[in-house]
Amino acid sequence: MIINNKLDKVFGPSGTFAGYTIIVVGIIFAFHSIGSIILIIPGAFTAFSTTGTLIDTEKKKVKYYTSYFGLTKTGKWLDMNIFSEIRLSRSIISYRAYSRSNRQTETNKTGYRINFYSNSNKTRIPVMHCSDIQTARDEAEKISTLTGLPIIEVKRKTAR
Repeated sequence: MIINNKLDKVFGPSGTFAGYTIIVVGIIFAFHSIGSIILIIPGAFTAFSTTGTLIDTEKKKVKYYTSYFGLTKTGKWLDMNIFSEIRLSRSIISYRAYSRSNRQTETNKTGYRINFYSNSNKTRIPVMHCSDIQTARDEAEKISTLTGLPIIEVKRKTAR
């Protein structure tokens, strides 16, 4: 059984929005000039490119991939025996965009990440992103039963 977990958009929310906008502009101008179809290709690239993880439970392999145009998944398959644990940690992903008037807009996406870690902590594969702790614990438990790896919950200290 192969489990597919999509993680993030490669270009973030502003790049994805820009990609959709370029696609729409390319389609609208395609009625006036056939050369504007060229706009659709970079728009699709920025709008549909994602990252994710494939877990093959039968062959005991894992693959962190980048999906270009939402179609082809490129990455390297790794054996599960190099990983020693599943870590569950809180994550904060920040996206920053600037307007023409140099105003900054920052968007924070908080949640919990499930990662595979090796013995030496040199290899880390992100497996899944969950919005709340209970969902993350449930999903980590499912992955743990399928892979046989123990779960370690990492608690970060807050600064005072």
